[in-house]
Amino acid sequence: MLWPVFAALKLTVGLAVLGLIEYVVLRLLGLRPADVVRELKRDYRDLKTELKRG
Repeated sequence: MLWPVFAALKLTVGLAVLGLIEYVVLRLLGLRPADVVRELKRDYRDLKTELKRG
């Protein structure tokens, strides 16, 4: 009966752990996560602009 609650909890904890691992790896590589997100947003905007042109 409570399996949906446990499944949601397991998914939430799993995603949190993956996020923490990603953060640690980025820091070990000498990157700041905020800079990575900023670059990804810039690349996405550039890609959208190129697709509109082409």
